Amino acid sequence: MLVRSELPKRFELIKLLESLLVHSSTIHSTSEYSGSLELIDLKQYRNNALVYISDDTFRFFMDLEQFRVTLLCQSKLNIFKSDLLSMAMSTVKQNKNLYNQWINLFEGYAVNNLLDVLFGKVVNKYFHMGCGPFLKDFKRDNNIKKQRPIVSVLWKRRLRNNRRMKK
Repeated sequence: MLVRSELPKRFELIKLLESLLVHSSTIHSTSEYSGSLELIDLKQYRNNALVYISDDTFRFFMDLEQFRVTLLCQSKLNIFKSDLLSMAMSTVKQNKNLYNQWINLFEGYAVNNLLDVLFGKVVNKYFHMGCGPFLKDFKRDNNIKKQRPIVSVLWKRRLRNNRRMKK
């Protein structure tokens, strides 16, 4: 349950995120990435669900993607094992260049704790989102079959035992 005292902070976070969006008429005349804009325009649906972001925001996310690809890989998995995701996220959060790039996206805002919180949340969500495809590719490349969940195995064992006891 969201406490009323949290609402102003949440609204401020939403306001910060919305400041990264750009109107379509503005972006088409000023963007360096016209190819990406054409792709977005082609994939728009009737409700225009895809949004436009500034070139600086685009560069930030491209750099974040480069970190994700570099840090979530087979060689790092061999080294860090189950700590791979947390290691990757903490490495990115400690990168000063990426952090400064993030802060510069919000020129009109005072640098405060909310920008730090939002940076952490964006990195976490982005890496969790990117972890799924990485694991899927890893399983495919290493011929790892999907295993039945342990709950399912235990449940079937319990049913079997109950049937035996009834006999």
